[in-house]
Amino acid sequence: MTPKQHKLVEDNMSIATQEARRWKHTPMEQADLIQEGLIGLCRAAKRFDPSYGVPFHVYARQRVRGSITDVIKTRARKSMIDKDTKQYATVFHFSFLQNNNQEDG
Repeated sequence: MTPKQHKLVEDNMSIATQEARRWKHTPMEQADLIQEGLIGLCRAAKRFDPSYGVPFHVYARQRVRGSITDVIKTRARKSMIDKDTKQYATVFHFSFLQNNNQEDG
């Protein structure tokens, strides 16, 4: 990161904390949300082009929000897969036990 980009991130860190507070109802830790917001803020600083005439804070807020929502979606998807896998494993195990008991008896 260039010194100019670093300054943009330092001056706008509050955007990450503000956006993270909006998602406090999720099962994720607040610190994880803030960290993900800061990652989005760094990406915004690297990709920001002032020639478009958009203020940095407007551009960065969208990037931070997107970064946070992406990680929430990813974690939710993983937990759904884990839940479905456990349910499938339980059903499979139960049917396996039934089949073995029928063969023995």
